[in-house]
Amino acid sequence: MKRISLVLVLFMAACGGGGGGSSSGGGASTTTTAPGATTPGSGSVTPGSNPGTPSTPAALPTSLPTGSWFGGDFHSHSSPHSDDARKQFGDNVQKCVSLANLQGLDFWCLTDHRTVSGHGELAAAASGTLKIGGEEWGSGAHANCIGITTEFPEIDRSLGANTWNAQAQAAIDDAHQQGGIFIINHPTRKSPWIFDVQGFDAIEVWNTFWAFRQNVELTQGQAVNATAPLTAAGSPHNAALDYATSFRVHKREQAVKFWEYYLNNGTRVPATGGGDRHMLNFPGYPTTRVFTDNRTQQGILDAVRAGRVYITNHPQGPALEFTADGNGDGIPDAMIGSEVPKGAPVDFTVKVTNAVAGEVVIIKNGQIFASQKYTVAPFNFQFTDTPQQGDWWRVDVYEDTDLNSANASLLNVALSSQWAGFDYKNPSFYLFLLNTYNLVGNVSLNTAVGTTLPTVDWTRDQIRILNADVANPNRSRAIISSPIYAQK
Repeated sequence: MKRISLVLVLFMAACGGGGGGSSSGGGASTTTTAPGATTPGSGSVTPGSNPGTPSTPAALPTSLPTGSWFGGDFHSHSSPHSDDARKQFGDNVQKCVSLANLQGLDFWCLTDHRTVSGHGELAAAASGTLKIGGEEWGSGAHANCIGITTEFPEIDRSLGANTWNAQAQAAIDDAHQQGGIFIINHPTRKSPWIFDVQGFDAIEVWNTFWAFRQNVELTQGQAVNATAPLTAAGSPHNAALDYATSFRVHKREQAVKFWEYYLNNGTRVPATGGGDRHMLNFPGYPTTRVFTDNRTQQGILDAVRAGRVYITNHPQGPALEFTADGNGDGIPDAMIGSEVPKGAPVDFTVKVTNAVAGEVVIIKNGQIFASQKYTVAPFNFQFTDTPQQGDWWRVDVYEDTDLNSANASLLNVALSSQWAGFDYKNPSFYLFLLNTYNLVGNVSLNTAVGTTLPTVDWTRDQIRILNADVANPNRSRAIISSPIYAQK
């Protein structure tokens, strides 16, 4: 690792042209009982056009499944296969895989824009991380198709808006026919996910660093404009978008609301994160952890299908166990992605490890159900609730930010409106960051892999700053979990 001037390196480049996330809960330091259950808080949500399909209740588990948590990145781009990565001094597939290995990722997905042309280079890349081929499908609204081998058509908008939903649905079906999964990416960005579809496997709610570009939330007017062609054609649009944009929060918070709309309306779908790497940053910011007993492509994809997923801020970041005891014997029998019985009290346990001081927040049906601050990890938080039809619970973990003098400048970058028009995927953003806030000397640059540009080695303190909660910068997004559900 070398500490050098990024300004100089970028200028020269322009002229010249853990263990990844296996985790288990540790011993408890604190045990807290949450307040009594509150009324499910779905607010004014109306039934969406994509409700869950009723089915015969499955037998509830009697014990936790066997396996481990594995951390990886479902969203990454290479040069020259993604043209924007090429223009931004991105790296070839081999260098990208080397960075994933250096990060200690258990798996890494290649998702170049509208192409699988880089898949042929995966076999020759360095061993270590599990390499999974995919594609970022879509122009405008995007989705990651993971585990596919053949490209399928983009939406042909010339065919008329009355065909768009069917074309998007065909893409989901194509991904499944190839044995892959379909993840809706950053659904509330400027070109939002407007399509009324079903059967997708996950929603990307955490893309790159949490606090970046917080002023670029999607307005309701922008959502109406985006969906106007569907409306004019008499076709339904995605009702989750209306719900998400009713919140005047930044786009990543809106992405969470977009996801929660589906959860509140019976569609069981996990949340994922994506580093969306083009250049300069390592992959794995954030890292998605999945629970499986089989670290293979099939095992990773099946874990997503089962909903056994949570997101953490980086590969060696905080770890979570979220379990429940549904039969009252004192032994957990349900975990993230599982069901618990209805009509009788269920004991839930949250275990947070490898974290600095912070706060655990329990979200039930889209509303805060309970929360507890903690000062040291490992930390245990216990609460009891009586599940009813349609209930779900998930966990947010926040870490305290370290607002020392050096990091205060970085916080200004993350939260300032001065740079809202900058693209953090471009070298010019980093030049702006370093020059405007005098961070030269406070940022480490890694040149070990020989990438086109040096790779920024953010410290854990800096990662917390870059994931600061916009509403409360004294805390930082550390974990977002997928839910545990009440039995259907």
